[in-house]
Amino acid sequence: MSQVVETPLSKAKEASFAKKLDEFLAQLRANNRATLEIRKEIDQLRKANERSYARAKKAVDALSS
Repeated sequence: MSQVVETPLSKAKEASFAKKLDEFLAQLRANNRATLEIRKEIDQLRKANERSYARAKKAVDALSS
C-alpha cells in the first residue's frame, strides 16, 4: 500500500488555491446558466419548427386535395 504524504500548505498558498477554486466554481455556475439558456432556446426553436412544419403540411395537403 502506498503512503500519502500530506505537506502542510502555507496560508498564502492555501488562500491562493481557495481563490482559484472559487473562480472555477463561479465559472462553472456561469457556464451552467448559459447552457440552460441555450437549451431553452433550442426547445423554443424546435417547437416553432414543429408548428411551421404542421402549417406547411396542412397547406400542401389543402392544395393537393
